Amino acid sequence: MDWDFTHLRKTVTSKDPIREVFRWWASLPASCRPSKLAKNFPHIVNNLALCWDDLPRCEKYLGSLIFDPERPLREGFPPPIGKEILILYNYRTRFSPATRSIADQPFTFDLKAPNAFGTAKTE
Repeated sequence: MDWDFTHLRKTVTSKDPIREVFRWWASLPASCRPSKLAKNFPHIVNNLALCWDDLPRCEKYLGSLIFDPERPLREGFPPPIGKEILILYNYRTRFSPATRSIADQPFTFDLKAPNAFGTAKTE
């Protein structure tokens, strides 16, 4: 008798959203939801959903997406996707879990305000 049931299981690839993505997505303010990132790099959205509640891990992961010294020759993301990553980084790192809850704070993103690197966009 053949006991191999693998043909009955749904194959989950890194491009398939994991269950945690839906909870994470719903918890984000609409202005922070990375729709372009999700469409073009779903594996990154999966990883963000998994590490979001662990601030040091999430900050490290988002930081590695912005600049990874171990991969200095990579091309980077298209500007609209890079902007979404910076918005997520700013949103996630601006709150101290020890002092206040993210869910209780309003969030707005101002391109002229200081960003995660302490600089402001000037025009």
